[in-house]
Amino acid sequence: AFAGAFEPVRTSMGIRCSAKTPYYVSLNNGLNPQNGNQRAMKSTAGNNYLSYDIYKNTSTERWGTGSERWSSANASSNPNVYDAKTQQSYAFTTKILPNNSNSLPAGTYTDTITVQVEF
Repeated sequence: AFAGAFEPVRTSMGIRCSAKTPYYVSLNNGLNPQNGNQRAMKSTAGNNYLSYDIYKNTSTERWGTGSERWSSANASSNPNVYDAKTQQSYAFTTKILPNNSNSLPAGTYTDTITVQVEF
């Protein structure tokens, strides 16, 4: 399939923090940022890149750094619950971007994203 034919992937991650401690969650741009802050997966067999991005919930609001941080007060589940027992959930959608070339070779493409929790 062409890169643009891949369906978005929806999943979530959870964070449990200390009692009464609000926080922010941010993501970096991965190991292969392209054109500034655009995320890209690199092929394991060469120098080919597949552009993608990560969005909060099912929105088009990018999840990244700076103003793109996600406040624990707006978590997808259990916002503002800071009892050291209850986990906050952050639902997100990862999408392959439409600017990818249709001539990308088949193969395995990977990237590593760092999650930062700021108190």
